[in-house]
Parts: sequence; C-alpha cells; structure tokens
Amino acid sequence: MHRIHADGLGGIAVSGGVAVIDFTQFATLPDGKANPKMETAQRLSMNLDTMLRLHQALTGAVSQLEDKGVIQKKDAKKVTKQ
Repeated sequence: MHRIHADGLGGIAVSGGVAVIDFTQFATLPDGKANPKMETAQRLSMNLDTMLRLHQALTGAVSQLEDKGVIQKKDAKKVTKQ
C-alpha cells in the first residue's frame, strides 16, 4: 500500500463528472513568524459517485468523533457579529 501524508487541503474542483482534490505539504517549515509556504503534493481524481461516498464516510467519522467528545461542533448561535 502506498501512503500519502498531507499537511493541508489545497482545493477541490469538479468538472465533467470528475472531482479533483489537491493535497498540500509544507514547502518550508513554519518558523512562528509567518505563514509557511505550501505546495501541492498529491492530486486525487475520482468520479462523482466516489466523491459522494467519501463525503458520507467523512461525515460519519466526524459524527463518531463528536459522539466520543474528541471534537465539538461549533454553535452558530454563539458567534457574534462585530
């Protein structure tokens, strides 16, 4: 199995029935003073059915993390306008 590490998400595009997700990695390590430079490390292409199944799987994983108290859903009512 080939493993891929990603430090971030560069973007998602959908065109002609194909979804493309760009994963990024640090080009330079953050030094605490400025934002680190990111570069595209891998590009994942999939058909729309696979993208929708990925969305469903990720939504399920997030729900499990919320149920276990690992993460908390942000409450939109608590956000105040300034």
